[in-house]
Amino acid sequence: MTAHEQSVERRRGLERHVQTILTMGVAALMAWQLTTIEQMRVELAILSGRVDALAARVDDASSDRYRIADAQRDLALRDQAIKALEGRVVQVEEICGGK
Repeated sequence: MTAHEQSVERRRGLERHVQTILTMGVAALMAWQLTTIEQMRVELAILSGRVDALAARVDDASSDRYRIADAQRDLALRDQAIKALEGRVVQVEEICGGK
């Protein structure tokens, strides 16, 4: 074997070692990434459960609130009572004014 052939063989061996190291590095990075993604998925599921629980608590806490529909109903009743009283006042004025 000539010196040139030995040099080529050494380069090929070195390239194989570098490829092996790079492959192992990529595999390690992929394993780390998959582990991280799994942890994030679990944490996201936990957070989703907490958000659902908080939403339920907000719904329960706001169920006894005075809403716009309640205000509109109350105002309509007030207006109806005012009109009835105005009608009675007119009747009283007609009776008293007629004497």
